[in-house]
Amino acid sequence: MKLALLALTLKMGLVARIVCLTLASDSHFEVPPAPPGKPSLAPGTPQNQPDLVTIRWEPPINDGGAPVTGTALSLLRLTARRLRDFRKLDQNIVTRDCKCSMSNLSPICYLVEHKRTGSPHWVRATPKPVTKPELTLSGLEPGWRYQFRVSAENSAGMSEPGELSEPLTVTLYRSGVSVPHFMLELKDTTALENEKVEFLVAFRGHPTPKVSWYKDGFEIFSNRRMRVVTEEEQSVLVIFQASFTDEGEIKCTATNRAGHSVTKAKLKLEGERAPPSIRLPRQYEEGLLFEKDEVIRLKVSVAGRPLPRVTWFHNGEQVTFGGRYEVNNTDKTSSLRVMEARRADRGEYQVKATNRLGEDVASFLVTITDRPLPPGKAKVLMTLGKSVTLSWTEPDDDGGCKIGNYLVEYYRLGWNVWLKAATCRQMTTTLGDLIEGSEYKFRIKAESPYGVSDPSEESDVIFVPDPKRG
Repeated sequence: MKLALLALTLKMGLVARIVCLTLASDSHFEVPPAPPGKPSLAPGTPQNQPDLVTIRWEPPINDGGAPVTGTALSLLRLTARRLRDFRKLDQNIVTRDCKCSMSNLSPICYLVEHKRTGSPHWVRATPKPVTKPELTLSGLEPGWRYQFRVSAENSAGMSEPGELSEPLTVTLYRSGVSVPHFMLELKDTTALENEKVEFLVAFRGHPTPKVSWYKDGFEIFSNRRMRVVTEEEQSVLVIFQASFTDEGEIKCTATNRAGHSVTKAKLKLEGERAPPSIRLPRQYEEGLLFEKDEVIRLKVSVAGRPLPRVTWFHNGEQVTFGGRYEVNNTDKTSSLRVMEARRADRGEYQVKATNRLGEDVASFLVTITDRPLPPGKAKVLMTLGKSVTLSWTEPDDDGGCKIGNYLVEYYRLGWNVWLKAATCRQMTTTLGDLIEGSEYKFRIKAESPYGVSDPSEESDVIFVPDPKRG
């Protein structure tokens, strides 16, 4: 880079030009800057803005620019006439103070990113880079731990990210907002079979937290055997007739926008013998939906003493474990996993638990979604002038969802390309504006929310006569 300063000397008709020489010739920056310093939380938060978090970092040690190496002085005449004499001052004596400015120099700016601890995904903190080594953030989720990193950028490019910040737990205290907490927590409980069991919690938080109950990870909803009642700052789970399937971990959560709180306890039932009992999660009652190639994971609660033997069935046939099928039984649950789901895996799944005191059976439906199979062959019903009427049959398999549209395509011999002619919902359509004297064939595709089928079998070739040629 060269920087020239122009100034007239007094009564001399001359221009003094001072040139700063640098190691770079065309740009202020030769290489990307070094990484910035490690971000840290700035101490002190403004009282009038308690929901803001401010982080700071040190600028890069090297900004990627070139240092000044020296100066040179030269005199240029302004006119063609000869000036007979002038006086040259001694070195380092200022003749005149001149102001200068530099333009078109790209400043260093910073890209700030953050991620939740444990997540691999970095998210930009601002839409555009910032120019100061400090940033105030808002909108981070309270209760989560975040890490920050900063990259510096100049006209030559972007630096490597700087050192990661220490994990920061974000707690945003807004006026009238408080994280939920339990004043009365759950306690381990032992009960007899068919006995009434109650779990009670007391909680606080603002705004009022949403309270949820869980048994071994499955959410509990009120039904004939259980009831959940939440009023003001208390919530109770009532089990009217406890059974061995109720044994396990009972969990209660309280959540609002300020945070989340959890309390847990164990429920154990006493008794030497009990017939098998199977309990399905509530969401199984309406059936389960999986996509093709997805892993099917099924899990039910099983209880009984002695420990029951569990058998799985699919559409009435016993599931043979191995290959794509894997089962895992514990003293409280039975799980079935099916790898790479196929349409053939859809249907009714049944679980059977047996011990010497009896047996219990539960069943539910599983749907596997995929794009539909091709419709039936396109048939020509009628030709009239430049129009043709087609019909076809629906696919043998709709992919688990109703067909939304049929795509009709035509092929004109000589063009050698399939083109879209129409979209319709019925299994018949009439196409017009065909070119006289041409031969055509047709095919159909079925469309659903899960994709478009392969094309159907092609129709027979038809000829559109040209009346001018007879």
